[in-house]
Amino acid sequence: MKRWNWIVGSLLGLVLVAAIVAVFCNPGLHYQLFHDEISLNAVMSRLVKPEDSVAHVTSLLGRGEQVSEPERQEFVRGFHHFFRKYPDYFPDGVTDDDGILNYRVKGGVTIQIGFRDGKLVNFHPKDFEQPYEIHLINP
Repeated sequence: MKRWNWIVGSLLGLVLVAAIVAVFCNPGLHYQLFHDEISLNAVMSRLVKPEDSVAHVTSLLGRGEQVSEPERQEFVRGFHHFFRKYPDYFPDGVTDDDGILNYRVKGGVTIQIGFRDGKLVNFHPKDFEQPYEIHLINP
């Protein structure tokens, strides 16, 4: 009986170790569990490519947060001018029917990812190679 306990305990231990390794070696799974910036940046800079499908991005990062229709319209209106001002950086521009998914990280940072016809638009993996920097100006 003790031998079976040892075998079962060993197998459970191996399964636990394998699960831990899987979480820490898979940045997408790690982000889905912990919502940390390092994992999000790793996925966005290494695994997500321009024009990837919504299905591919959500398979890596999870569903994300759908933006409400009024928020989406506000985003589109707000970025029309900005995207036109920097056409080299935002070659896809923005259209009235673009979809948006939000991905949050602990600490309050939210990234918004734009999709058109089920494909990622205006995406640059290099933007995610470094941590976000937020500069606050205090008078």
